[in-house]
Amino acid sequence: MPSSYSRRVLKGVTLDGSAYRRLALRELKVAAAGNPGSQETRAGEDRASAADAAARIVAAAREEAARIREQAYREGFEAGFRDGVARGEESAREVMERARAVLAAAEAERTATINRLEKEILELAQEIARRIVAVELKTNQEVVLAITKEALTLVRDRPHVLVLVHPDDLAICQQARQQFEALLPDNAVLRILPDLRVERGGCIVDTGEGVVDATLASRWAMLLEELKG
Repeated sequence: MPSSYSRRVLKGVTLDGSAYRRLALRELKVAAAGNPGSQETRAGEDRASAADAAARIVAAAREEAARIREQAYREGFEAGFRDGVARGEESAREVMERARAVLAAAEAERTATINRLEKEILELAQEIARRIVAVELKTNQEVVLAITKEALTLVRDRPHVLVLVHPDDLAICQQARQQFEALLPDNAVLRILPDLRVERGGCIVDTGEGVVDATLASRWAMLLEELKG
C-alpha cells in the first residue's frame, strides 16, 4: 500500500524512502496533534448548527413563499373582482340596452296596432251605423222630416227656399209642407223637388244665397271628424 500510495499521489516525482517516510510522519503528527474525541464533538456541534441554520432558512423560505402566494392570491382576487364587476356592469348595460330596444319596439308595435284598430273600429262603427240608419229610414220616414226641419231653422229668414230630397222621400215631405212653411217667413216661397243625388233621409236646402247640406254623407263626415278629434 505505501508504494502504491506514493506512486498515485506523487506521480512523475522521484523520491527516496526517507522523503516518503517524512511525509507519512508529518501526516501522523497532524493526525495525532488533535483530540479525536473533541474533534468528533465539534463536528457534531457544527453539523447541528448547520442543520438549525438550514431549518431556519427553510422555514423563512416557506414563510416568504406563503406570503408571496397570499399576496398573489389577494391581488389576483382583487383584480378578478374588479374585472368581474366591470364585466357585470357591462353585461347589465347590454341587458338594459336590449330591454330598452325591446320596449321601444313593443311600444311602436302597440301604437301601430292601436292606430290600426282605431281605424278599423271607426270604419266598422260607421258601417254599422249606416246599416242601422238605412233600416231606420225604411221603417220610419219621420227621420227625413226631422232633418229637413233642422236645416230650415238655419234659413228661417230667407224669402226663397228650395228643398231637394230623395225621390222616395218626396211624398212625405210634400205632406209636411205646412210644417216646413211654419218655420219660414210668412211671405217665403218654398219649393220641394226630388233629386237622386240626395240619399234617403237627408236633404239639401238652397236659398240662392247659401246652401245647407243636410245629406247623410255630410253628416257622416262631420260625425267622423268629431270622433277623430
